[in-house]
Amino acid sequence: MARLLGSEQSISPILSLVLGSPFIVGATYALTNYIYFQQPYITKTVCPDCGTPQNIFFGDVLFVGGKPVEPTVNTKCVNKDCGIKLVADRETMRVEAIFDAK
Repeated sequence: MARLLGSEQSISPILSLVLGSPFIVGATYALTNYIYFQQPYITKTVCPDCGTPQNIFFGDVLFVGGKPVEPTVNTKCVNKDCGIKLVADRETMRVEAIFDAK
């Protein structure tokens, strides 16, 4: 017990980390899911045109926009050579390509 308590009778840093870690995890979870990202949902799909993997985020970041989370997201393919417009639907989990008439 003398090793856990230093010469000034303070708690060792390792013991305070072990005792405090559940509170740190809880606070981090609450900040991430209820303050920073509201209704977060990230899905991974591929571009229907070129097959490049896409990560699509449905949700709100730090109350930006101030409007409710939309069920569809308009984005572009991350492949610079493709660059096609994509529409992702959160409810049906489908990604559709929008081809412009040339």
